[in-house]
Amino acid sequence: MKPPRCSCCTSYAVVLIHLILASISLAPSEAATTDLPILEPDAALEFQKIRWGDTKYYFIQNLAPSSHYEVRISYPAYYPTQFDIEIIPSGRASTGRDTLNVEKNMFRTDANGHIMGIPLANSADSYLVKVSAVYDGYSNRKGYDDREVEFNIVLETLFYGAPYGVLKLGALMIALIGAALAALKFTNLARLCGFEQDLNKQD
Repeated sequence: MKPPRCSCCTSYAVVLIHLILASISLAPSEAATTDLPILEPDAALEFQKIRWGDTKYYFIQNLAPSSHYEVRISYPAYYPTQFDIEIIPSGRASTGRDTLNVEKNMFRTDANGHIMGIPLANSADSYLVKVSAVYDGYSNRKGYDDREVEFNIVLETLFYGAPYGVLKLGALMIALIGAALAALKFTNLARLCGFEQDLNKQD
């Protein structure tokens, strides 16, 4: 006579297997992270591709101490996509932060160049950007919600809360306005000098 099977033990084993599989699927393994693309400050990665429902990871490298950064994604508007961006330590699936419906993520580093609020388990760990994309529209066409979306991702250094590119554009605009005012002042001065010369000739 066979001993009766314990249903509780079977249930626990099934739950444990599901948890192991879920943890493997949520975060890349240590071996897999060596092949991830590298995201560095102020160097955009263009023409990236992700399929709706999938997740991609990027290594963050060369962060400066005591600096502010922003990870931002841009993509064609004719693909209704919701991007989720999360900064996580390597080897961990999630920080537990609420990152729903964001297409940018801002953070700052401490004096050691570590991202504040996201502790590392050991000195060998690094930071990853986790990018997820889901279809954010409605279509009657069969299979339309299963396609690849092209996007650009950039890690920008922020100065006083603004990207460096915006500050450069602002400085250029100020320089152009200054040059225009100087040219206008010079023109008015030249006209005034010409008017005075005409008066002297009449005298």
